[in-house]
Amino acid sequence: MAHVPHIKLPLTFTDWGTAVVEQDSAEEIRQCVELVLRTPTGSRVEVPEFGIDDLAFSRSTDRIEEEVLRAVDEWEPRARAMADAEIFELSAKVGVEIA
Repeated sequence: MAHVPHIKLPLTFTDWGTAVVEQDSAEEIRQCVELVLRTPTGSRVEVPEFGIDDLAFSRSTDRIEEEVLRAVDEWEPRARAMADAEIFELSAKVGVEIA
């Protein structure tokens, strides 16, 4: 059991209740980065600036890199995004290093 538990995402239930991860663990930081990168800017009413701009139609590697770096640096300071993006048809691959 985690000493400082945070709900594991995606939400998972066990025989004992909700699955959790330890605060500040690599798994918790990874899920926080994923949450930032999966949340479109403006979609959270309580914090509209949270997340990342929609890059679905962006073909600019530089634009994708800049937006990912900005979002991760701003919203998850425990992780350091590496400036290494590559375009694969309609998707981008960006590495994130957990410090």
